Amino acid sequence: MDFKQILNRLRNTGTIISIVSLILLILTTNGVEIDNERVMTTVKSICSIGVILGILNNSDTNGMDMPFKKVK
Repeated sequence: MDFKQILNRLRNTGTIISIVSLILLILTTNGVEIDNERVMTTVKSICSIGVILGILNNSDTNGMDMPFKKVK
């Protein structure tokens, strides 16, 4: 997997939220006190702004992430 593919995967909001969730899990498991709800709400808000501005989207599809099959 090359660097461009990794960057394309990081343009997915689900991936960003999952990574942040796992980082929070690792930190809280190791005794760091974090307000998880506050952090996740902030990350989701930032991702939403990125989607609205067109920064975070799936560049491999036209429009929807899960396009419907055309019925003939």
